[in-house]
Amino acid sequence: MDIVQTLEKELEQAKKQVKALGKALAAFRSTLSRNQQTGAPARKKRRMSAAARKKISQAQKARWAKQRAKT
Repeated sequence: MDIVQTLEKELEQAKKQVKALGKALAAFRSTLSRNQQTGAPARKKRRMSAAARKKISQAQKARWAKQRAKT
């Protein structure tokens, strides 16, 4: 009987260890799946307003016009 109780205790400990390993593996998978290519956490995509895009576009067009005027 003593051997059976010892084995049952070892079985419970093994189950706890497997459960802990499962949690650790899940945590690693979640961090790895964020961004597989770089390993960095995934970031939210920054979005520019239409007004900001227009302002940048106009500034670039002005730079091009200035460059064209020099040649």
